[in-house]
Amino acid sequence: MRMNLRLSVFAFVTVFFASSLAAQGPQINSVRQGASFAEGPAAPGSIVSIFGSLIASSVAGTATSTLSTQIPLATSLGGVSVTFNGVEAPLFAVIGTAGFDQVNAQVPWNANVTGGQVEMKVTRGADSATMMLPAADAHPGIFTLQFGPGPAIVTNVAFAGGPAGVVNGSFAHAPGTVCGALGNPPGCTASEQAATIGGIVTIWCTGLGPVTPAVPSGTTPSQVGITDLVRTTKAIRVFIGGAQAEVVGGVGALQAAFVALNQINVFVPSVPPGNTVPIQIEMDLSNGGTFRTRADATMAVRAAPLAAVALP
Repeated sequence: MRMNLRLSVFAFVTVFFASSLAAQGPQINSVRQGASFAEGPAAPGSIVSIFGSLIASSVAGTATSTLSTQIPLATSLGGVSVTFNGVEAPLFAVIGTAGFDQVNAQVPWNANVTGGQVEMKVTRGADSATMMLPAADAHPGIFTLQFGPGPAIVTNVAFAGGPAGVVNGSFAHAPGTVCGALGNPPGCTASEQAATIGGIVTIWCTGLGPVTPAVPSGTTPSQVGITDLVRTTKAIRVFIGGAQAEVVGGVGALQAAFVALNQINVFVPSVPPGNTVPIQIEMDLSNGGTFRTRADATMAVRAAPLAAVALP
């Protein structure tokens, strides 16, 4: 009797374990905005990060990394592919770690999001998983040094008649901020300078929505021979320290040499100086709602100098 019971238990465990192995396809846990890692709608043209398990490998916890080395970006990396409403997504990377798997992808420009939802499908080999996501025509997110709350990737712009002493292209942060946010790796150096009130800064972001002229998914304006500035078509509002900033040209742009990378140039408004001044992007969505990024992306702001510089 005891032997039969043991055999029955052993048989049950064996069958259960075998069926569990057979069911080990990709599992999607969450989809985040690729710059801010915030939750929100999937927006055509934007970068998203897909988190889950058994995506990069059929064995959980396997350390692996496959990066796209071409433009246009590949739509399959390491046997993994992603679709949004059936449209193949360009992939930046497929990464497997001991704790989770991650896929960085661009939502295709031609993914239909008019219904307010989109079906995302992740496929690895013969196995796949799907998830329904909220969708909108835009979902702005500001890149930060730590992909989440903290110092934003914002750079200073030197221009004729602008504030004196601005180092063009420097990070708009207090000295030591960039390397500190990166964990102070050996040999780390960075050009840093608090943004000047009245100066111009560039906010690096993704998810600003449609652009003109149109650019194919997975590629860059320069790759397809577009030499004119590729502008966003939707109105953008930017707030620094709670004060609305003037957006140069009224809209953002698609960076010429990087896939799905947006930039917004703004004048720094008169706000109290500080090293952790919040910066936010706000946009009206086609569904009638409004989306504003979180107030946890920051930059440094200093008072305006007494003199202006004249550049050639």
